[in-house]
Amino acid sequence: MGDSGPIAAAVVVIDIENKYNNVPIIDVNVLTSSLPKEWSLGTEVLQVSATDTDPGEDGQIDCRLVEDELTSTKFELEESDGNQISSNSKQYMLVVIGTFPDYAMATYKIVIECKDYGNPMLAASQVLYLNNQDQFFLK
Repeated sequence: MGDSGPIAAAVVVIDIENKYNNVPIIDVNVLTSSLPKEWSLGTEVLQVSATDTDPGEDGQIDCRLVEDELTSTKFELEESDGNQISSNSKQYMLVVIGTFPDYAMATYKIVIECKDYGNPMLAASQVLYLNNQDQFFLK
């Protein structure tokens, strides 16, 4: 066997990125044109739709109400049955579960958070404010 010439070595680093890294999209629709001070328990106030465009597990989502001491006694986020287009799209209702006395706060901060099941897990949130003039403001 003869000499085959010089031999070289190289280190190759391959960085693999997850191409499915879309953050969930949150869409909020106010269901009532006026919000009376005396809401009935069970009143559906907002419809929340969430979608993630990633396929498979990366696109499966869950949403929750980020609770503080006040919102946990006034509102609940309930998953809607039947209106699900796919595992990547869900609908929820923000429902009244508590009473609002006349001396209640002037503004309620409502935070809705949606997370996917990707690796890494991605999340989005929508902040809404309900003021004492019974109006919702998205922020």
